[in-house]
Amino acid sequence: MANTKRKRNLNDSFGASDLSAINIDYNSHNNILLKELNERRNSSEQNSSEIGEIKNIPVNLIKSVDNPRKQFTEESLQELADNIKRFGLLQPIAVRKTSEGYDLIYGERRLRAYKLNKEDTIPAIVKNIKQIKNDLIPEIKLMENLHREDLSDFDTALSLTVLKARLKLSDNELIEYVNKSRSWVKHKLIHASTVSKIIETESENESLITLLSKMTTTSIVDLQTSININKKSVFSWLESKIKSGNIPSREEIREFNQTLKSGIIKLSKSTKNKPKTEKIILSKNQIEEKISEIDKQIKHLKKERKKYEKML
Repeated sequence: MANTKRKRNLNDSFGASDLSAINIDYNSHNNILLKELNERRNSSEQNSSEIGEIKNIPVNLIKSVDNPRKQFTEESLQELADNIKRFGLLQPIAVRKTSEGYDLIYGERRLRAYKLNKEDTIPAIVKNIKQIKNDLIPEIKLMENLHREDLSDFDTALSLTVLKARLKLSDNELIEYVNKSRSWVKHKLIHASTVSKIIETESENESLITLLSKMTTTSIVDLQTSININKKSVFSWLESKIKSGNIPSREEIREFNQTLKSGIIKLSKSTKNKPKTEKIILSKNQIEEKISEIDKQIKHLKKERKKYEKML
């Protein structure tokens, strides 16, 4: 069955349908669960009584809404499910008790892995409804995501952007809030902005978006200038990488940037006092396809010529 294509939206992809500000003092971190997340970064061991009661919760009673992380591949989920089968769950998920069951606070990949393993229950840190407000759950998921080692650069960059928008933070406030270096935050924001521009124009190009999701922040930042200069050429080059099944290395990106820059410089020198024309840079595969099409046309024209020669 063919996959139905649908347009992608940056906010939809990361559960940011409501980007209104949340009334919270980002310096004090007085929200209970945010405080736990900060403490977890500085300590690998915690007493379960300090973070909440851990219970085995039926997976069918846990509801996950407004999750900022949407890029879950079947392969990675299956790998996690297999690891849980072999070693057990190394870190419980967190849920909030409600009148209808439980709202997931963080740990969606772990929850999905348990469902893949057809488990009935999952260990979870249980918070009651008074300990955490419902509108803070997306923020906590984002904070938890930002400090996960297995999170891709793509997910991290977009999660950071959504967090910035939700809390209406300046760049300096964001740096202080997530406790990361200035250069780290700056590059992640550039990563998110660059990918967002691509998604706006290539929302139905699933293969291109998948490739971008696997590229590192340094690679995306390196491509930013070329995208601003000639977006079509960059897309064409990335398409050739998709066909070959390769994620471009940083060295390949730098070579491409230099080629693109050289091509534009040569064009500007050779077209002085002439009408401006756009230089189109094609990949090797595209050139070969063009040549093949021309050969077919030549073959067809030769047949036509012979047909008319016989009529003389």
